[in-house]
Amino acid sequence: MNGSYKFEAGIMDLCEKKLKELDKTQMHVSSLVSDINTNMLWDSWTTLRAKNIFDYLTEMKLEMNEELGLPVRWEYEKGRGLKSKDIEASLDQRNECNIVVEKLFMKYDFLAIPSAQVFPFDKSLEYPDQIAGYSMDTYHRWMEVVILASLLGLPTMSVPIGFNKHGLPMGMQIIGKQGDDLKVVSFAKRYHRIFNYS
Repeated sequence: MNGSYKFEAGIMDLCEKKLKELDKTQMHVSSLVSDINTNMLWDSWTTLRAKNIFDYLTEMKLEMNEELGLPVRWEYEKGRGLKSKDIEASLDQRNECNIVVEKLFMKYDFLAIPSAQVFPFDKSLEYPDQIAGYSMDTYHRWMEVVILASLLGLPTMSVPIGFNKHGLPMGMQIIGKQGDDLKVVSFAKRYHRIFNYS
């Protein structure tokens, strides 16, 4: 994503190593500099997500539940302040991002990006508040890398790419175009055969 996302040290190295290995098979791998606007993805996703959560909490009469954690309250407060024009703008942003991605799939069969921005972390930590020295401005900024597939409804599978020096695992998202679910599954099965993961 053109360096827009922050990753814990070692994640990109594992991805690049595995993609180079994959390129030595019958598959062709290319580096990509795209026009995907990650800020637009983020704005659209967080707005639509907050609206959905706000509507759900309101419908279920859970908005005043004292057991709701800070992340849910964050979503509720953001959703409560949204206007119709905000939702319309978010839908327009999503459509604009979708057009860019559809053009990519005219040239590429799949897109590959890390499955996560951090390695597995201590269970006592609710969520990471920084990555590689960069502070996270929201509770879910650390999982921003999943937004592309989530927002645009793209079929995606995560495949294993190895472990860091501490033995912690990492994966890589294989993203296909809308409707190519079977193609993504077929790729993942072939990937597992190539690297003997199954």
